[in-house]
Amino acid sequence: MKMMQDAIVKQIKELAVAVIEQRNLELVDVELKGKSGSRLLRIFIDTAGGVTLDQCTEVSREIAEMLDRKDLIENSYRLEVSSPGIDRPLKSHRDFERNLRRLVRIQYISNADNVVTQTGLIKEVHEDRVVLAEGDNEVPILIESIRSAKILPVW
Repeated sequence: MKMMQDAIVKQIKELAVAVIEQRNLELVDVELKGKSGSRLLRIFIDTAGGVTLDQCTEVSREIAEMLDRKDLIENSYRLEVSSPGIDRPLKSHRDFERNLRRLVRIQYISNADNVVTQTGLIKEVHEDRVVLAEGDNEVPILIESIRSAKILPVW
């Protein structure tokens, strides 16, 4: 069942990318939850300046039409298209790039195999590491050592 769901999500991603990239947006993630008849399909999109409600609506309409034509999801489903939101964990290299100069909390494994929590602004993103700025200090963190990373609200 999980393998079938993964295959459906992969096909949905392939369809969605064309629609999303036409609008100069980025596909962040696709989630398919629930069981047949009560499925929820969530598609997260973003862009450097953030997405608008109108962009989400346009993408939703077009993807819904494509999904209905292809009949990828059995029975009924609910489709939600939105931005990933501030609560979404940062996972990919692109997530860090998109959030340059934002305040984050990163939990990572240090060279001494300790779990370290570091808070700071994302100053730089390199292929293998993220550099946080905390005051006058710069903290390089290997991306492969990151266990979790979240954007923090600035009040």
